[in-house]
Amino acid sequence: MTSEGLASELPVLWVVTDQLPFPPRNGITLPLFNYLAGLKSSYSIRLIVLNDIQCNFPPASIEANEELYGPICFLPLTRKSKLTRIISELLSKEMYQHGWKYLPGAAQLPTTPNSILVSPMSAVAKWGSVTNGVFRKSAVHVAAVNDCTAAEYHYRYQSHFGSLKTLFKAVIDYLRSRWIGVIEAKMLQSYDAILLQTARDKELMKELVHPTIAAKVVLAPNGVNHRFRSVSNENGRNIVFVGELSGEYGEIISWLVSEVWPGVVDRCPNSNLRIVGKGASSTLAANIRSTQGVENIEYVEDLSDVYKDAIIAISPVFKGFGLINKTVEAMACGVAVVGGAAAFNGIPGFESNVHGAVCLKKSKDEFVNMITYLIENEDKRKDIGRAGKKLIAGGFNWDTTNKIIQGVLSAGSPA
Repeated sequence: MTSEGLASELPVLWVVTDQLPFPPRNGITLPLFNYLAGLKSSYSIRLIVLNDIQCNFPPASIEANEELYGPICFLPLTRKSKLTRIISELLSKEMYQHGWKYLPGAAQLPTTPNSILVSPMSAVAKWGSVTNGVFRKSAVHVAAVNDCTAAEYHYRYQSHFGSLKTLFKAVIDYLRSRWIGVIEAKMLQSYDAILLQTARDKELMKELVHPTIAAKVVLAPNGVNHRFRSVSNENGRNIVFVGELSGEYGEIISWLVSEVWPGVVDRCPNSNLRIVGKGASSTLAANIRSTQGVENIEYVEDLSDVYKDAIIAISPVFKGFGLINKTVEAMACGVAVVGGAAAFNGIPGFESNVHGAVCLKKSKDEFVNMITYLIENEDKRKDIGRAGKKLIAGGFNWDTTNKIIQGVLSAGSPA
């Protein structure tokens, strides 16, 4: 039998998203890319991309993704007005940052599916605009939303690192979280199952959204690429930070470069901080250039190369929910991670100062003391790196996660 004949006999899976999965470059595309890699042998996959008409994808990116997944069905949408979105959120209909309007007639949906996987939450909102909330009853619907959205708003103040403007926004978001939880429940109520990455997010879904929604949750944590597991960094020399340098992480890096790092260099003058990520503002970029022992690399082909030359990874995360991919990846490489307690969310068996170095406060002095202690104490640093690597080796496997997802897609509800 030909491969085409075999593919035609597989159940049809629509994967609905609003980002192109390849290359995997962030917390949304990383799991989606790996889901597709694991599911393609069991399903005939049709990729449906919900496309904001104001932000078209580059032709080269479309071509690269179609080589992997076949012809892509693009469904065009446009944003509703700001006033409409404000009113919709106040009435608990739609979140302000969503509010999409589908432009029908421009695309034809592919063959009727057996199952539909929608990811991330922004795609759930857009898909609701396409379907008007009415799903094909013959298909199993699964929402892979990764985190609890209401928790993101409820706890945003914990990630505040700087300006009065962002503090004010964090307070407003905390007040908004009540409406966000109601809307999140409405968005997810028709789905057969919901994929989250941590048990903490399931608890928050029950607390901030609704118990009936939490009852649909299946835990599907991200895996770790085999390249990270095989890294050896016995001769590393850098302290590293990996992440986008815009948005919330822009504030974190500004704090790290302006306040924490000078204290590290005062005590350990030959230290080097390598920041891997793009999106720095002109002010942040200038600050990085003018700070002793700091460099910014916007893009690397393979992050495992960064960790081969690292002794410490910094993960100053305090948001209290979600799985922090950069923490898990650094631990898998045997790099000692210094971070807030939330940096180690969703890691079963994690013990503070055994598998990672935990700073309980957003304190400049606490981070300076912990980083310099590990620079100066090689044995302790390597003990933490080895223990973290061993802990991650026992879990965070994409094959296991994809088996969980296949079971959910087949059963249509949590096991």
